[in-house]
Amino acid sequence: MYAQCAKCNLYQGGRPHEARDHVVKVHGEEVFEQLREQRFQQRKFTIKELKELEVEYKRRADELLARFQE
Repeated sequence: MYAQCAKCNLYQGGRPHEARDHVVKVHGEEVFEQLREQRFQQRKFTIKELKELEVEYKRRADELLARFQE
């Protein structure tokens, strides 16, 4: 979901209440509950799915690099 700074994550226990409030504020209570229910579920990907993810994230990375190079 979101990265946390080292201070919050390492020295303040992840600040779970603030993190929860942020997710609810941005995405809503329903999304938070869905994420909470899924937190321990494992997902097995096929080789095809992994290759598709690789292509998608490469595209996203290229877009970000292009924006920062402008």
